[in-house]
Amino acid sequence: MIDDLFVFDSVVHLHAMSDDDLAPGPVNARHARDLVVGVGDALRPLHGVTTDWAGRTGVEEMYDLVFVRSPVDMAMAQTVPVFDWFVDFWAPVRRNYDFAAAYPDRVLFCGGVDPMHRGVDFALDSMREQAEDLGARSFKFYLGIDIAAKRRELYGD
Repeated sequence: MIDDLFVFDSVVHLHAMSDDDLAPGPVNARHARDLVVGVGDALRPLHGVTTDWAGRTGVEEMYDLVFVRSPVDMAMAQTVPVFDWFVDFWAPVRRNYDFAAAYPDRVLFCGGVDPMHRGVDFALDSMREQAEDLGARSFKFYLGIDIAAKRRELYGD
């Protein structure tokens, strides 16, 4: 709460960015991950956070960051289905669901699908699973961007 105002953080991501989570292939996943982590590292001293974001964000780490170190009352844990750099999404379904399941009075689970990556049928099946089995309260739709193809288009490599 801030001055009697309810604070809802609508975008919380539990990441999976360890070396084991990086996708193999032509796209430089490690470089992309390092850029994302570098931004977080630059901001860490401002907030006194010591979390190593280049790994897998844990449920307790995120609880501490979101609810103990800030005035947030509730949050939405959101899946981010980015496949170009990561084997199982950038912010995997299960990791974000686990956060919501651990704190059901404070965290809602937002599913996510990319109908362009594995097709509409896969996306619909995934949505059904996330809604029916995991209790997703909403969905974020990502439209796949084939980073490798875009790079070839822009840079010819």
